[in-house]
Amino acid sequence: MKVEFLINGKKTALNVGPLKALVDILRDDLAMKGTKKGNSPAEYGCELVFLNGELVDASLIPAFRVDKGEILTIEGIKQRKDFPDYERIVREVLKGNDRLYCAGNIVMLVKALFMEKKNNDIEAVKEALSEVICSEIGFSGIVEGVKRLSSLRGKRIRG
Repeated sequence: MKVEFLINGKKTALNVGPLKALVDILRDDLAMKGTKKGNSPAEYGCELVFLNGELVDASLIPAFRVDKGEILTIEGIKQRKDFPDYERIVREVLKGNDRLYCAGNIVMLVKALFMEKKNNDIEAVKEALSEVICSEIGFSGIVEGVKRLSSLRGKRIRG
């Protein structure tokens, strides 16, 4: 099946099986290694990407769903001018260890919170981050990072 899509703003076309997982397309066909693969679908990994503006688990998205879509990966986030804000907070939260397996997911989740303008609501932050808890740094460290990023952007977080 031929699938055409925008990935990080670049038009792309590939011939892949209709059920091939997006995470495999990214890693195997496009050599984008920032999206990490867990041991099985929906299991701990760093499979989060934006598909048509919605944060999704790339291990659960078949190729036919990306046709004519727009994908934003961690590589695309890194190219954006606001990435240094996210990077600084993630490095603080991860205590300088941005090589942790979960770093990409944390960036993607925090980006989603800001895109959806939910970063000022502590309950929304906790709900979103409950999907990916990093055993290395814990839940409260990530919430504190979101609070710091919100304050850097001149917004108070409620809750």
